[in-house]
Amino acid sequence: PSEGPLRILGIVATDMTERLQSELALIESQQRFATLFNVLPIPASLATFPHGILVDVNAAFEQDFGFRREEALGKTLAGLGIEREPEEASRLMTRLQADGFAHDVETTYFTRSGHRRFVRLDIEVALIGPHRFLLQTAQDITDKMQAQEDLRVLNQSLERLVLDRTAQLSE
Repeated sequence: PSEGPLRILGIVATDMTERLQSELALIESQQRFATLFNVLPIPASLATFPHGILVDVNAAFEQDFGFRREEALGKTLAGLGIEREPEEASRLMTRLQADGFAHDVETTYFTRSGHRRFVRLDIEVALIGPHRFLLQTAQDITDKMQAQEDLRVLNQSLERLVLDRTAQLSE
């Protein structure tokens, strides 16, 4: 028989493999998103929803709109002077709240230097963790819009010439 108090030794082991794999997968997913976001050749931004406060912008955003990332973060597109049509922005926000996305939206944005740019927006409301964000790309279609306007003016000019010539021939 043994003398003294009874001693019990217990070991609790938890398999952390699954948790570590999940955390690594999350980190990898975040890195993939960050890489894609940053290398997009068109301006992209991530903003709080529904307030539109910028939390991230890519290099193309900085280049095309003329604002450094540090200047843009914490502000809205309207606050930066990029978006200048509040009624249109309000209609778009209503649409985003109802549908969760808006694709092929043509609008006018302005650069830091005040140059007007026609852009085609694609916006998604994205759930990241417990928060909702606006993920937006803004493809510059200014050249396309200018070409369409030039073509319209040329067509009007040609129609006028045809009408004038037709009138001359019927005299």
